[in-house]
Amino acid sequence: MSLARWLRIVAIGAVVALAVALSGCSAPANPAATFGNHTITEDEVTAYTASYRAQNGLTDDADWKSYVSLSYGDTKTWREEAIRVLADQLLIKDKAAELGITVNNEAVEQRIAAEKAKAGIAADDGQAWSNHLAAQGLTPDEFRKRLEYSSIEEQVYRAELNFTNELESELCTDYIKSNYSDQVMHHYWAIPFEKADEQRAAACLAELKGLSGDALRNRFVQLYTEVSGNDASASGYDIGWDFLYAESTIDPDIALRSAQLAGGELYDGLLAGADGKVRVALCDERVELVNPDYDAIESESFKNIVRTYALATSWAAQCNDYLSKLEQAANIKVVEPPSNLPYAIEK
Repeated sequence: MSLARWLRIVAIGAVVALAVALSGCSAPANPAATFGNHTITEDEVTAYTASYRAQNGLTDDADWKSYVSLSYGDTKTWREEAIRVLADQLLIKDKAAELGITVNNEAVEQRIAAEKAKAGIAADDGQAWSNHLAAQGLTPDEFRKRLEYSSIEEQVYRAELNFTNELESELCTDYIKSNYSDQVMHHYWAIPFEKADEQRAAACLAELKGLSGDALRNRFVQLYTEVSGNDASASGYDIGWDFLYAESTIDPDIALRSAQLAGGELYDGLLAGADGKVRVALCDERVELVNPDYDAIESESFKNIVRTYALATSWAAQCNDYLSKLEQAANIKVVEPPSNLPYAIEK
């Protein structure tokens, strides 16, 4: 997970939807907020809200009403938050232009390739990629725009703020104690098969059961390449740690978590995913976090994840303060909302 993406989750509580057309016109007819030479329109707020609802499973009006009531209290407060998010995007883009910062297109392409590989989608299969993103309420163009924004956002933060890694080990140890103390964490690999290929999946599982150690891991990667047709170097078989992989899709019955596998142990069966696929699964690593000490942890994969999360959490306060100062300097003027907002919960 990138710093920019984590900061967005920490600071706003959800991934920012960049499916909104921010270009606008010279004289918008329905302004929701104005600042500097920018106008955020009611249409943009409505589009952002629709995208947010789609990405967070809130398309049902009853679910949306419950969410807004519990999290924001009323529609007006939600609207102000949406305006703030959209304003922050514009302020960050303005600052990026001022600093001469542009999108790191190479990093964006790498991230897209990694996401495709993780989902088991061939690099040139545009339809499968579109279908995969549609399930998340996104289009390929919207996903790319989100990554492009994350690219400049992170560069702006790094250019403007003084991020230091002093006391990193202590910070990471404290993070583990606060979030994962006394837990056992597992890192998984998986080979996905279409439901129609369940017999082939069973045959692969039977073959792998006769192996162990490096021989098991090496053959697992080979089989992933043979089955998926993807380059194994892209690590598409790596579905992540307990707290990262898409459990609701890959393992809706939490069979992997319940199995409490050891490092290098196969799951004794096929996982039936909510996406209609079946998977052969392997626990690549296991970390026991009793009296955790970051420096003493042997798994570099787990340490890298913890480091990313811990530093992002510690930096989030700086980034929030920075955004608040940009907002204050911009003197954002919010227009009173109209009475017929399509996303209103007071109906």
